[in-house]
Amino acid sequence: MSRRLELAEERVVIEFPYDRKMVELVRSLPGRRFNPTEKTWSVPSQHMEQVVGRLVPHGFELGEELTFALIEMGVVIEELARDVARAHKPFLDEERLPAGTWTVAKLNHEVQQVLRGAFREELWIAAEIQSFDRNRSRGHAFFELVHRPFQGADPSARVTAVMWSDDREHIEQTLADDGGGVRLRDGLMVRFLAQPDFYTGQGRYQLNVSDIDLAYTSGTIHQNREAILRALNEEGLVDLNASKPLVDVPLRVALITSDESDAYADFVDELRLSGYGFQVGFFAAHVQGAHAEESILKALRYFEKHADEYDVLAIVRGGGARSDLAYFDTRAIGESVCKHPLKVVVGIGHQRDQCLLDFLAQSEKTPTAAADAIVEQVEYYLERQYSLQDRVLREAEHIIKEEGIRLEQQVERALRVMTHELEHVERKVDRVAGQVARATRVRLEQEHLGVERVWQKIEQSALSSARMARFKQAYLQDRLSQVPGSHTIKRQSRELERYQERLLRVSKASIKTASVKVDRAAERQRLLDPRRVLERGFALIRNAKDDTVIRSADDTSTNQELVIKWSDGEKKVKVQKT
Repeated sequence: MSRRLELAEERVVIEFPYDRKMVELVRSLPGRRFNPTEKTWSVPSQHMEQVVGRLVPHGFELGEELTFALIEMGVVIEELARDVARAHKPFLDEERLPAGTWTVAKLNHEVQQVLRGAFREELWIAAEIQSFDRNRSRGHAFFELVHRPFQGADPSARVTAVMWSDDREHIEQTLADDGGGVRLRDGLMVRFLAQPDFYTGQGRYQLNVSDIDLAYTSGTIHQNREAILRALNEEGLVDLNASKPLVDVPLRVALITSDESDAYADFVDELRLSGYGFQVGFFAAHVQGAHAEESILKALRYFEKHADEYDVLAIVRGGGARSDLAYFDTRAIGESVCKHPLKVVVGIGHQRDQCLLDFLAQSEKTPTAAADAIVEQVEYYLERQYSLQDRVLREAEHIIKEEGIRLEQQVERALRVMTHELEHVERKVDRVAGQVARATRVRLEQEHLGVERVWQKIEQSALSSARMARFKQAYLQDRLSQVPGSHTIKRQSRELERYQERLLRVSKASIKTASVKVDRAAERQRLLDPRRVLERGFALIRNAKDDTVIRSADDTSTNQELVIKWSDGEKKVKVQKT
């Protein structure tokens, strides 16, 4: 770190490598203050002469702003130089130089005199401002004026310019009196009244600016914008984005503005207060200054790459001077907005003036108005949906009413048909039930007769077999009495036993066959029973009072008691309404 004195924010900043003796010297200066972050000392600018007088002899170099401040105050640099010379041995002895030899100081002085002689009066200079935004001084302004052969080209010529504090105050007041429409900034085309000069201490050629042509400056901004609009219109790009409609429900919003700005807060708050489910994708960008174009283009390219994730793109910034809007008046930004796949809504914080983007996209006056336009689109969509919903409901109610009437008519017709069919079925069931009952009685009578005949046959067979057995027994006993000997008796006894067993087998078989016939007859009788009709889902309705069968709805009356019989039981009911 070298030893250096700078002027910044009305304080003289003292920089030097750590030196204990130098620290003690600085501490003796009035109002001194140490900055631990920058590791520098500073003294109020009102003591700058004392600071310079005490520190220059110790090898401190003077910064540009501090030098000009001393000149403006009338401090003679040469006297300070002599003080320094007295404290240090001269490096160059001019008296011992060969004849015709020039020193740098002499050369610079002569150049200064020649320049001042050639330009005795101030000149109007048209140029573009550069490096002005980096000037932090509250007094003098040091910057550059450049010339470009055409828009977007690199500067082909440049010159250092200085605006002394009085001149700067006059120029800024002139701009303010015009309504604050123009603010000095980088990239602004201006027409300055300036005096060419040569600063001998730095060997630098410079312009001392004293006034501004406000009409030219404002007109240049307008002309530049018009030239870009003509070029974009010739390519058919001007209405490309502006003619795009907003999507029905733009809830996914891409936002380009400066970080932590009022514009960001106003825009996002308006979306939040709407109560809708907005999702905001934010890209922080510079909306003024030397890097504004590069930063805004970067943001536009990002959202172009992610266009499928958003519904609309908003570019907003707060209020400012008319010249601040010119940061958006570049061909590259305008073309990118025109070709952007997302619908672009701009809300630049101005009321009277316009920037280039106001002609290329949907223009709203402020960030709040831009957000409100997006909210209104959602509200409009919802209103349409509610209107459609009401219309659908009305149509549905009308259709339901008509269908209800038609259904009632169909139900009435169906009830009449069903009543008629039921009456027909009931009559048919009655006929069938009667036929089944008669057939069952006839069949049962036949089966009873058959069973009686079988029993008679069994009885006759049994009686016949018994008579035959008795006859054989008598015959055998008679033979037995005639034939002597126990052997014959035994044989005849065995034969008698065989006849008895055979008789029992025949009797059992006959009885079993008769039982099977009886069971079959009983099953046929059960299947033909009228109760089986009820088991198939039919019911029998009778008048509880006289036990008559109800065959028609017309046979019922209010408060009449009925008995409904099913296969598994019956219930007594009461008619409420006919």
